[in-house]
Amino acid sequence: MFLLAAAAAVAVAAPAQAQNWIEVQRTKDGVVVYFDAASPARTGSRVRVTLRYVMPDSYNASYGIALTELDCQARTARIVEMTNYLAGGEVVNRFGGTEPDAIRDGTAWATVAEAVCTAPAGT
Repeated sequence: MFLLAAAAAVAVAAPAQAQNWIEVQRTKDGVVVYFDAASPARTGSRVRVTLRYVMPDSYNASYGIALTELDCQARTARIVEMTNYLAGGEVVNRFGGTEPDAIRDGTAWATVAEAVCTAPAGT
């Protein structure tokens, strides 16, 4: 799963806005993925959202924050920027982005796309 591989290796500082974290997926290896329902920003068919990955002790980071861009028309998603953190908030590493990847059913991206791509413009 490309998304989880990227999350495990890397992660973005959280935006300075109110946050509303909603759990969207628990992976078989223990990563819990949350979507910030307060974060979507739409430009045409593209929507940027913030995802949070809470990782089990076996990972080299405690959590990661990712600014992700979904293209609702093309049905793709990419990580714009990610930052991984230790439990105390220290940065483990940063990642500068990925190429668009197809949104596959059963993934966190698919769950988020269902929520934000069907929302009326301006929400």
